[in-house]
Amino acid sequence: MRLAPDAPEVIEKLGDYYYYGYRDYTRATEQYQRLAVLRPNDAEVFGSLGLIYRRQGRWGEALSNLRRAVQIDPHNLRHVRALQQLAQALHLWEEAEAVQRHAVELQPESLPDAAFLALVPFLARGSTKEGLDLLARMKPGPSQEGLILYVRKTWARVTSDLKLAIQLDQQQRYFDGFGEPHWSQDVTAAFVLAAHGDPAAARARAEQALPVMKAELDKQPASADLWAGLSGAYTLLGDKAEALRAAQKAVELVPESADAVAGPTYSQNLASCLAYLGEKDRAIAELARLLRTLYGENIYVARGSPAWYPLHGDPRFEALVNDLKNNAPLF
Repeated sequence: MRLAPDAPEVIEKLGDYYYYGYRDYTRATEQYQRLAVLRPNDAEVFGSLGLIYRRQGRWGEALSNLRRAVQIDPHNLRHVRALQQLAQALHLWEEAEAVQRHAVELQPESLPDAAFLALVPFLARGSTKEGLDLLARMKPGPSQEGLILYVRKTWARVTSDLKLAIQLDQQQRYFDGFGEPHWSQDVTAAFVLAAHGDPAAARARAEQALPVMKAELDKQPASADLWAGLSGAYTLLGDKAEALRAAQKAVELVPESADAVAGPTYSQNLASCLAYLGEKDRAIAELARLLRTLYGENIYVARGSPAWYPLHGDPRFEALVNDLKNNAPLF
């Protein structure tokens, strides 16, 4: 800023600083709008504004800006993926699939992009064919063996093949390719074990993750992810008070009002804890809201998700996850 306060590159990075560092959407927007004057046809301007409007829940503006960014620079994977995620969150299934297909064309060797493409039909209409076809085509090589196991385990969990998910977890407990902490993978695996009917194994896995999360929390006391992970572990260990305290703390750190993209994740975590802790009325009411909330829950995922296992069989839950209106476009 001292050397070149009006340089477009500096203005862009200052906007990024406010956006990514502090969720200060107002100051970030000011910088990107300054950049728009200097570079009126710059995809970064529209892409960055789209990302901010998305966080603010300004869905129409977010969609139009991200579409414009991709139109200007169709090879920019950052904007392509952001548009795909937003279209998917809006339940604009045809657009979500088309944009993800474009991402695959840009990255034909990317297994994660291929997996996301196979996931869209499942989210849109519960189709597992595309995912199974992809799994059948995958040929493990030395460099991708870990990634393939991770994709298989994730697919098994999403499609409620919990027995297979547990078997694959025994083959590969952790995958470090996407930077997900081991404690987070442990908590996820613990819920799979609980939903599969092995509460003792679920508690043991949660107990292993608990001290690691506590140690990390000393370093990162404002990490909503850590508080959410703690709430899951405490839930499976039967400590209702600590579980709800931790889950509520995660929601308070990243509320939906401050971040419409990440916020629903923590609301969903709280609702899942409520379901396991016997607060079924509150859990079902929150699930009903999240099914119609962008970046919330999906009916096909919810049907078999370990997160909602205690609600399975409840007529209210079954009605919600089988109501196709809950998968209709949200915009």
